[in-house]
Amino acid sequence: MTETNNLTKQNLILPHQQAAFERLTAIARVTFFVNQEKLPIKLRTNVMITGPSGSGKTYIARRLAEEMEVPFLTIGASEWIPLGASSSRGASSSWPVILDFLDRCSQKPGAVIFLDEIDKLTSHDKTSWSTYLRSEIYGCLDKKIPAYLNDRDGDSISDRKICEAQKFLSNNTLIIAAGAFQHLWEERGRPTMGFLPKECPATNPNLQDLAKTIPREMANRFGSNLIVLPPLTERDYSQMLDSVSGSIPSIWKTRFMKLGSERIPEACRLQQGPRFLEEILLESVLAERAELANFSPQTAIENKPDDGSEVEQQLEF
Repeated sequence: MTETNNLTKQNLILPHQQAAFERLTAIARVTFFVNQEKLPIKLRTNVMITGPSGSGKTYIARRLAEEMEVPFLTIGASEWIPLGASSSRGASSSWPVILDFLDRCSQKPGAVIFLDEIDKLTSHDKTSWSTYLRSEIYGCLDKKIPAYLNDRDGDSISDRKICEAQKFLSNNTLIIAAGAFQHLWEERGRPTMGFLPKECPATNPNLQDLAKTIPREMANRFGSNLIVLPPLTERDYSQMLDSVSGSIPSIWKTRFMKLGSERIPEACRLQQGPRFLEEILLESVLAERAELANFSPQTAIENKPDDGSEVEQQLEF
């Protein structure tokens, strides 16, 4: 589990992520700012994001929390530790960690819990461990904290603390689950490895498709709130470059754009996702530093910006 608090607002939402991000933002605003306590029916705000590896599922969930200025907690479904199992797995049970997180969120308008790798909880696994695991995750998705919890040190947690955390979880917490469901994309003729055309007419997976992998009980806890990040096309990678070009320091920008344009077909074939930009930027910086290393000291001084602003921009990106 990892927790994030208001990291930075300088990250970009890329064009292929824009529609998904806007949908997430709309649901988050309802979750955080609509008083649900007096409603006769609870709002079903749990969201499922699906998309092949590299499409940016974790990125837009974390970016949402940064934009809304709320705390963010990541829980890997494959790393979830059921209550009473800490001694056998060498880590604290997941529910006390969640409770601590909710307790620290009490002064915030809301919080985001990101449940990653939900596709690992397949309906085919019938072991006792998986049964307990699914049961607790169902409880989390239902926003119901187990009674009589102990903290990480094994001490009993007060009813008051549990009650306050329960209220915040029920009324101010957005739960976002994510899974790649790689096989679903392959079945639709959208392989996660191999060339993807600029226009791909295949249909996106839906919750009925997901229910063939994960238990239907789990799929039903998301209603129709399925957000899809499809595999990236060459056009998407080209738009990525254009979107970030204005933020690249001028000392690297020309090389960054040239190298990026050359590597778009490979990035699309390998479905690198946003990390494509990070790799291109690294290569651009390395090439520029290699050139500087070959300069004489006098030449390096002559080429250094007068006010050092360019260097500061490089470090801040």
